[in-house]
Amino acid sequence: MILMSIVDHKKDGMAIDRKDGTVKTQGGQLRPKITMKGWSLKVEWKDGMASWLPLSEVKNSSPVEAAEYAVAAKINDEPDFAWWVPFTLKKCNMIIAKVKRQYWRMTHKFGIGLDSHIALKRHM
Repeated sequence: MILMSIVDHKKDGMAIDRKDGTVKTQGGQLRPKITMKGWSLKVEWKDGMASWLPLSEVKNSSPVEAAEYAVAAKINDEPDFAWWVPFTLKKCNMIIAKVKRQYWRMTHKFGIGLDSHIALKRHM
């Protein structure tokens, strides 16, 4: 089945609170807890059906969609989202920027140099 959109979210008693979202290392630094327990996302499929899935499954299958939903729903500062959402969105933006840069640097299309193609149109 193909995911169309994420439409809702819920958390249960297993989700950690914001105050418990970090752990102190031996060096005294605060690090986020790496967890996704207690969160479920309601996804809508292309065939019109909807179902509740654990956050870990949605994150593993569609990380960009899950991260964008978290930002739109303003839950990206929750401990279960805060450790991976910024990284995922930043990585997505970096990939898009590199693809755009490569596209605009294209010199040949269909085996014909773009400069020579423009020159051929001028002579016609």
